[in-house]
Amino acid sequence: MSKDRMTNDEYPKLSGIVFHPNEEATEIHDSVLSMGEMYQLQLQADLVVLSSCESGIGKLAKGEGMMAINRGFLYAGAKNVIYTLFKVLDKPSSELCEALFAEILEGKTYTEALRLAKLRLIQRTDVDPKSWSGFVLLGA
Repeated sequence: MSKDRMTNDEYPKLSGIVFHPNEEATEIHDSVLSMGEMYQLQLQADLVVLSSCESGIGKLAKGEGMMAINRGFLYAGAKNVIYTLFKVLDKPSSELCEALFAEILEGKTYTEALRLAKLRLIQRTDVDPKSWSGFVLLGA
């Protein structure tokens, strides 16, 4: 189990994102946003970024496609979701997200901002592309 994502292959709706618990949390489930709960959200978000490992990987449902964490946010109303297709490392992911948001603040589209952020990391010889290249964008 990833420290930021909890998966349940038998009951996918119980999979979710783990947040840092607050003082009132008495059980781990108090700090988890489950897939079932995600589908109940009513978001008006233009962009959701899921920088956790394999946030686009889930259970393949016949006639439905991949049932993953990213899909819950789309169903809840997010227009665009950036997610990962495989394991990513914290530091390079953080650097990619910083570059992504800097480009967005400069007025770039989400597609262009993600492309430029990846190009910035490609130029670095000290960062293995496998540690950050799994980020993709789905949306309008």
